[in-house]
Amino acid sequence: GWCLTKIGFRWALTDPSQLSSAAREIIADSSNTLLVSAASAWEISTKVRLGKLDQARAVADHYVDHLQTLVAREVPIPCRTIW
Repeated sequence: GWCLTKIGFRWALTDPSQLSSAAREIIADSSNTLLVSAASAWEISTKVRLGKLDQARAVADHYVDHLQTLVAREVPIPCRTIW
């Protein structure tokens, strides 16, 4: 699978022209498995709450819908990885 960073996830939804053509092709190819870390949702929503990323409010507010739009799967963060 291909893991989208928080910035790649946000740009894929809000400004795909910021992505490389290779990244846009990977995202557009439905045979690829796209992965988004649960940490991305946390990081984006934290920055929105702090007023540092207002332009990403819609991404944070509709995170699950956006995963479905991109046909992406969220990668959880198991507790054992944070200790």
